[in-house]
Amino acid sequence: MPAGNQHYGVTAQLQEPLLLQDGIVVQYEVQFSQGHTCGGAYLKLLSQTAEEFKPRKLRPKTPFSIMFGPDRCGPDSRVHVILNALNPVTQQVIEHHLMSAPAPKDDKLSHVYTLVLYPNQMYKVLIDGKLKGTGLLAAADFSPPLQPPAELPDPEHIKPEDWVEEEEIDDPAAVKPDDWDDRKLIPDPNAQKPHGWLDALPARVADQAAKKPEKWDDDRHGYWMRPSMPNPACEGAPGCGPWTAPMISNPSYKGPWIPPKVKNPAYKGPWQQRTLPNPAYFKAEAPLSLLAPIVGVAFELWVTEPGYTFDNILIGRGQQGLEAAAYMGKAGQARRLAQEAAIAAAARDASRPPGWRHWPANQLLDFFESPKMTPYQAQLQPVMAALQRQPLWGWLAPLLLQLIVLRMINRALVGKSGGRAGAAAPTKEELEEAAALEEDRKAEEQIKQDRQAAKLRAASKAAAAAEAAAAAGGGGGVARRRSTRHQQLQQQHEEEEGEAAMHTPALQRQQQEDGAGSSPEDGQGTSRARSTRRTARKA
Repeated sequence: MPAGNQHYGVTAQLQEPLLLQDGIVVQYEVQFSQGHTCGGAYLKLLSQTAEEFKPRKLRPKTPFSIMFGPDRCGPDSRVHVILNALNPVTQQVIEHHLMSAPAPKDDKLSHVYTLVLYPNQMYKVLIDGKLKGTGLLAAADFSPPLQPPAELPDPEHIKPEDWVEEEEIDDPAAVKPDDWDDRKLIPDPNAQKPHGWLDALPARVADQAAKKPEKWDDDRHGYWMRPSMPNPACEGAPGCGPWTAPMISNPSYKGPWIPPKVKNPAYKGPWQQRTLPNPAYFKAEAPLSLLAPIVGVAFELWVTEPGYTFDNILIGRGQQGLEAAAYMGKAGQARRLAQEAAIAAAARDASRPPGWRHWPANQLLDFFESPKMTPYQAQLQPVMAALQRQPLWGWLAPLLLQLIVLRMINRALVGKSGGRAGAAAPTKEELEEAAALEEDRKAEEQIKQDRQAAKLRAASKAAAAAEAAAAAGGGGGVARRRSTRHQQLQQQHEEEEGEAAMHTPALQRQQQEDGAGSSPEDGQGTSRARSTRRTARKA
């Protein structure tokens, strides 16, 4: 139905009349591509009549057995289920409307509407395969009910005007106690009027600068008055006009006073209207048998918006009809999901910055809006807003990714070459430097030992000289003991000197023989020797 504000009639005739005693399945798809604010989109199942049905003569008054589908006009929105049932007693066809009709979908997508009437009097209304309403045909779900009541109220029996149905009334003798305080707010007793409050001046005055509009008509618009404005004389004061204390909660508030109830002396009990037998009563054991056979289907509609589209109309019976409806319903659901995805993609593309320069930002936005990132939408919202405002920031992500990849490749290459050479193997220079340091340490230790040996030799010579002097002046026994002691010290010194000589390098032994070991310049000589060895190793 491409045009709006038009009356359309589209119909198709069945090959043979369809009886409804065994139940029926009615299903079709409808889409409002331009919206749906006011207009019907229901399907009519046309009734078999005494006259031959002619599809080209479809009119709004063409009789139907079932009318089903969405209808909307402002706040009144429902999925109609209307059954035209024949009363076998009065031979009148009466419309029965489903009272608890569900609301239709309000969007621009394709939706599947399904009505199932079962032989056991049960009905079901489904939208997109989901149950929206169910019940019994003969119950009070329809107005009027398909099962008419056995009795009707007597229209001539009217409730008397003096009939009193109130069993209790307020006690007329009850009086509110004097100490009952039902004021919720009271003026603040501790509040004081601010100093300088101008009681004599009004808070607002007429605006003298305002002028009466030229098109103002006193007879039409009434007497013109100048608009008010804040009093300029009150600008330097805390306030003008009558001062009132601010209101506070009443600490003595007890709530509203309600008088007690007493029995109503004029009470007569509930009034009941008389009933009469219903002349149209019958037992509706098979409500579907009251519907006329179906000879065709039709969309007879007045539409306001353009773009109403209908498809996949299904009329079925029994289990085969239910299976066909389920199969076509799944196809319609897949179609609707595809439409939702297309609409979401279009909205997403419309919100994306255009141009190839913003491709990284768009890719990041797509990733942030993916289902896997749904739990983090609150944290990602500032980042997404920043990318939409400044799309070029999206290039930071690929640049950082490239830097990370290059750094990983560099680490892998360095680690691979280091693994081949041996990660713990030192270089030749490092080995030579370590050996030189060890040699220098041993030389310094040997110098210390040489100094100790020199001190021992000097002490031994002094002791020998003292013993010789004593021997010249004293007895022979004492001289022999001192001579023996001198020989022992001399032998101990020679043994220590020999042991030290075994650990002293050739250069240090030469310095010892030359007397350098006990010289004050011993440290400088060691440093010169150490520097000489390093120079030789480097060469």
